[in-house]
Amino acid sequence: GATAGQSVGVALWCLATILGLRRAWRCGGACGLVGLALFAGTGAATERGLGELTVDFLDVGQGDSALVTFPDGRHWLIDAAGAYGTYDAGMAVVVPALKRLGVHSLDTVVLSHPDNDHVGGLFSVLRSIPTKRLWDNGQGQGAAGPAYDAATAAAAQTGVRVERTPDICGAHAVGSVTARVLHPCDGFEGGYGPSASFNANSIVMHLAYGQTSFLFTGDIDEAVERHLVEQNSKLHATVLKLAHHGSKTSSSRFFLQAVAPLAVVASMAPHNTHGLPSPSVTARLKTLGIRFWRTDRDGRIRCSSDGRVLRCHAIASRL
Repeated sequence: GATAGQSVGVALWCLATILGLRRAWRCGGACGLVGLALFAGTGAATERGLGELTVDFLDVGQGDSALVTFPDGRHWLIDAAGAYGTYDAGMAVVVPALKRLGVHSLDTVVLSHPDNDHVGGLFSVLRSIPTKRLWDNGQGQGAAGPAYDAATAAAAQTGVRVERTPDICGAHAVGSVTARVLHPCDGFEGGYGPSASFNANSIVMHLAYGQTSFLFTGDIDEAVERHLVEQNSKLHATVLKLAHHGSKTSSSRFFLQAVAPLAVVASMAPHNTHGLPSPSVTARLKTLGIRFWRTDRDGRIRCSSDGRVLRCHAIASRL
């Protein structure tokens, strides 16, 4: 017979499938029907299956870092956590996590924006893990400070090819996955809004694999969310990386309804002084019936998709 854990998993899958059907109905069938299995626990992550798109949202404290492993085996890293005084989360957490996850090289590193809690650990990553290319919006040049300057210097020293918006905007085929850069892609000469903040110019990227998808939002605010809804008819994603660590400046109701995720993930430090996640955001997610994963509570979070069924599993460990 099935164990209690298996029974819970099956029950959650059935419930999520029903919810997926309801959401597909609400968006006129365009969203498709996606099965979602949620396994909350403290054990080791299930092994990644062949032909799967897997995202490991790393537990890096206050900051962001997510490893994307494509079905063809390529690895992308989205952001590299922060560095605070003598503590470098890139060296202390990200690099060891990548090595334990079997990452020997990175095809692409995507730096959403040059704030310290996203770029601070990038120097250590680039010096430790062979990397082919870096995607960046370019706003940090001469403006972001020593962490960004050190990272770009490390890229130059290690032969990493740097590509920036607007050149990276649009769709890119990564085997059977489509990676689409949605923002900042408004035709500015520098590839970003020159008068906008680092947060507002965050690279927003959508990954689509079969009937499942992920949306990475950096630290965008509500104004950018509204702009994305107005400019993009295909924002829907099965999993949403919650913008700005669950801050009240983001995750507006109209944006969440446009994306219609089955699950969201936010990265933040335990007992952080920023009051994250915002109680208003938490309440909004609960009202909309969206499953909320948090690195401060759940540890590393792995979501894997075979193109039809998405499985998310929480691991209460930084590695």
